[in-house]
Amino acid sequence: MSLILSIIKYYYILNFIHLNLAYYVLRKYYRKITYKEKETGKEISVQEKYAPLVPPDSLNYFSFIFFGMIFCPLRGVFFLIIFYALPLNVKILKLIYKNHEKNESQRKKIERAASFWINLYFIINNFSVIKLKLDYKDIYRKYLGEDYDFDQKDFALYISNHIGYLEIITYMREYGLGLLITYELSRAPGLGKSMLTLGSFFINRDDEKSRASALKILEKRANEFYNKKSFVKTLIFPEGTTTNGKYITEFKKGAFISLLPVKPLMVKPCEGFVFQTNRYFSFIRTLASLKLKVQFAELPIIKPTEYMFEKYKDLGKEKWQIYANVVNKMYAEIGGFKQCNIRFRDRVLYQKISEDGYFKDE
Repeated sequence: MSLILSIIKYYYILNFIHLNLAYYVLRKYYRKITYKEKETGKEISVQEKYAPLVPPDSLNYFSFIFFGMIFCPLRGVFFLIIFYALPLNVKILKLIYKNHEKNESQRKKIERAASFWINLYFIINNFSVIKLKLDYKDIYRKYLGEDYDFDQKDFALYISNHIGYLEIITYMREYGLGLLITYELSRAPGLGKSMLTLGSFFINRDDEKSRASALKILEKRANEFYNKKSFVKTLIFPEGTTTNGKYITEFKKGAFISLLPVKPLMVKPCEGFVFQTNRYFSFIRTLASLKLKVQFAELPIIKPTEYMFEKYKDLGKEKWQIYANVVNKMYAEIGGFKQCNIRFRDRVLYQKISEDGYFKDE
């Protein structure tokens, strides 16, 4: 008995130390850091320069440590159980339903199994989802034409803006889909394997061959789903990086190069959302939160029209560029986002500046 009590005691001591380390790292994202700009010699705020990335929420030491001491030990264990059981369950179902990619009813059984396990994660983390209703009709007609058909059913891909990890798990539960994810995320314990088992595929941003391969896979999956040759749903974050929910950055070509219709989802920031900072410690913060919340909207299908290509031809040299830029503007207007041009490399640099405390002007 004394041995068990000693193990529990040291486990909680280690948890306390770990939480303090997490707080120390995460708190760096809320500091004011300045650097001297080469061109002007003026002191510039890094939080101003990278405003689209600065987390808009707050981090309180006492609540973080208090709830972390209560929730982290158990939630961490349950997280690993759930997100290792999920791919195991799906693999077994795939052996039973070998034609699941081309058979809609078989695919739905796999999606329901995944949803069951993710629902357990939601319950354990006091995780709630709110579906928003946004005004969109006037904006759709502005960009796609007055006679645009809102009742279309067929599309190739889901797309969404991107502000963190919580919408990923939400979309997996709601739609049973796979995603185009980074190589690093595909290796994340539990979650990465679950995503790959459900049909996600990854891209290594530093490898040109990987980028080309991912684009080919994406085009193939989009065409097969649109033409009902496959029932594996795919979601892509066309920004290619996260923002803090107040901005939206330019869209990449992957989702639009085929010129097929897309199904837009829109995630909005809210209290109880853990924003993107340090990848690992952001995850720890989800475990240490009293409650988690995601709010998102599902919008009608966007299908490119001749009206769009003619009216907004100044938005790109190629049709996919016009398509991507129009959809980006629609997101900005419907969601009330500010447009910006932050890239993935900017987020990597911002994280380095935040955690290392210095700025390297390149």
